[in-house]
Amino acid sequence: MLYLLPLLLCAYLIVRRACQSFGTQTRDGLCRPPRVPDWLPFVGSALSMAAGDGFWQRAELKHGSAVRIRAMGQTRVFALRPSLINYVYKNSDAFDFVHYRKLLQSTIFGLTMEQAFADMFDDHVFPSHHRLMQPGALAPVINSYLGLLEADLSSRSSGARGIDLAEVAREILYTNSCRAFFGRSFPAARLRPLFDAFDNTFPLLSLPLPACVRVCLLRPRERLLDELTAWLAAVGAHERDAMAAPVRMMLDAADAQGWDTRAQAGLVLAEFWALAANAPRAAAWTIAELVRRPAVVARARAELGAALASHALAIPALVRLAPAQLVAALPFLHDCLRETLRLRTSSFALRRVAHDVVVPAHVLGPAHAAGMRLCKGEDIVCVSRHNQVAPTGDWGADAGVWDVGRWDGKKGTMMPFGGGVSMCEGRHFAAVEIMAFVALWLHAFDTAVVADSLAPDMTRIGLGALQAKGALRVDVTPRAC
Repeated sequence: MLYLLPLLLCAYLIVRRACQSFGTQTRDGLCRPPRVPDWLPFVGSALSMAAGDGFWQRAELKHGSAVRIRAMGQTRVFALRPSLINYVYKNSDAFDFVHYRKLLQSTIFGLTMEQAFADMFDDHVFPSHHRLMQPGALAPVINSYLGLLEADLSSRSSGARGIDLAEVAREILYTNSCRAFFGRSFPAARLRPLFDAFDNTFPLLSLPLPACVRVCLLRPRERLLDELTAWLAAVGAHERDAMAAPVRMMLDAADAQGWDTRAQAGLVLAEFWALAANAPRAAAWTIAELVRRPAVVARARAELGAALASHALAIPALVRLAPAQLVAALPFLHDCLRETLRLRTSSFALRRVAHDVVVPAHVLGPAHAAGMRLCKGEDIVCVSRHNQVAPTGDWGADAGVWDVGRWDGKKGTMMPFGGGVSMCEGRHFAAVEIMAFVALWLHAFDTAVVADSLAPDMTRIGLGALQAKGALRVDVTPRAC
């Protein structure tokens, strides 16, 4: 009889898939987002989602603006077209982000549920953090970062051979941005292996996994929280005053609530991850894409030289211009960053449907004669990357290729930082952080590629800058500036 089990399993999977594909679900006469069929219970479409951009492009082509997808035990609605994504972003009352922002403080960063849903977040922490991450408020932390960055690059002035440029760039930004935000005593180098281990488990921590699996996944986070707790306990008043304003604000709010050092470490971990998980990788991709193309490096250096001459500034003063002035002084370098963000990011923006919503037909596109109903309590995820890289989209048939020249002409849809109330609050610091690093590197070093196997890892999507696999080996020699 055992030989019948494979046959029965195959029959079950076929019937299951057929049932998913049969008919169109409606509610109150309005269509619901169509279900993307899958073969495997619990796993669902997770493997297909991680296979690359083609999954999303095929889903949009076949099903339209929105689909329902089951993956790793969770069924969610995914918004695929820019018109629907913008509709979700603009209607924050109907599509709630704050609930998930709080929930992640517990499921990912280790606060208790009571702490994560404390009134202080709505009343003080969230609005204050948004204000303190605006360009006008960032000058002290930017100046601190730039001083650390210049000293770091100066220590490398003898050059190097055969280094992995992507890893070196990530290390430079990780270390110096952490020290700028958390103070000079922050043990960034010692925490790096723990941070990477935690970062690798990050996408799994919110999944409905068995308790025995979750315990294993939580070990890197708990070890990291142990280290952060010990560091905070040893920080003196003077060192705390030297931290960036957003960090001080959160710790002061936690003090006012009577939270212990372990809970404060959870707040620090959330800021630590936001700071260190994406911008260093985006910087690594940006410098990698430039040095792969000597003509682009030459043009960027020419622009840099012209900016130094026209502003009558040395390079340290140039990178200390206000963020908007820096972009205006180095527009080509800014285009290089934007092209990298277009091609090397994958962002999911999660919302909870606060009440039943009928999405108007004009938002969904010409194929929809009537609206679409989204139901209270559903999760909706805005997926924008495939619109940035699709060969049939606004960016052209070569959208899958890095080409800064495309920014000289027509612009397409691009949302690397998300949108609406969940738009990345660190985007202003990240832009200066990356542009200053690239400008200083190009000014200080000649970089020759000797071996290039660097490629994006598409198995981890939706969290910002794509992780890399492989390496970009280069020889670095100091320039006579």
